Amino acid sequence: MIRAVAAGLLVVVLAAHVAHAAPSGPDMQGTWVLDPGASDNVHRAIDALDAQMGGLRGPIARMRLRDVNQPPQRTEVAYTATDVSITTDGQDTIRTPFDDRPVRWKASDGEEFTIRTVWDGRTMKRVFVADDGQRANTYVFSDDGTTLRMSVVLTSPQLPGPLEYTLVYKRDVQ
Repeated sequence: MIRAVAAGLLVVVLAAHVAHAAPSGPDMQGTWVLDPGASDNVHRAIDALDAQMGGLRGPIARMRLRDVNQPPQRTEVAYTATDVSITTDGQDTIRTPFDDRPVRWKASDGEEFTIRTVWDGRTMKRVFVADDGQRANTYVFSDDGTTLRMSVVLTSPQLPGPLEYTLVYKRDVQ
């Protein structure tokens, strides 16, 4: 009986580890460069959300959203067997485990977040939770290793709905 329980626990532990295992191919690591022509216009998405807000809240929200949603021109991705690092525009590097464990992180502007990251196959989802809302970045790496699509969904009780857009990156081959 004890062996059966131990074997069952081992299967559960191994299954959980496989579900959040490191990506199998090296083609997801590297530097990715924004393809503006293939990406959504972030300012247009912000303006559409702003149009739903009335009074003074709209312009204030628009300024804040534009400030925190500047599309990175370069995104660098690196990972080990247990964690992933993403650096945008050579600035803040965010390193987290990709097994959904929460990590506290402080941005260069002083804002603090709890970040959770999950990697499944060629898709990685990283969720930032702050006092005023949440941002989910979903990174999808193409099968041929040439394209990275980052879909962003930002929600806040202060907004009339989610801010959603997708950025497309091409591998930097230099």
